[in-house]
Amino acid sequence: MSIDSTTNKNLLVWDKPITTAIDSFIVYKETNVANVFSRIAAQSYSTFSSYLDNASNPQIQPYRYKLAIRDT
Repeated sequence: MSIDSTTNKNLLVWDKPITTAIDSFIVYKETNVANVFSRIAAQSYSTFSSYLDNASNPQIQPYRYKLAIRDT
């Protein structure tokens, strides 16, 4: 994870394995409760492997994310 220099929002970037078994990637963000994550996005496998969290404000609060996959 890094901060996008244009928007000052969190930018998540991940390595995409070369496979036909993945349908999409699901992005989760930690809620106000520790270790409780809420789904915030889903992206097709064919999409570039990054996500810009426009709801983040990293200068005020740190955030934790998880990434899951949906298989075909």
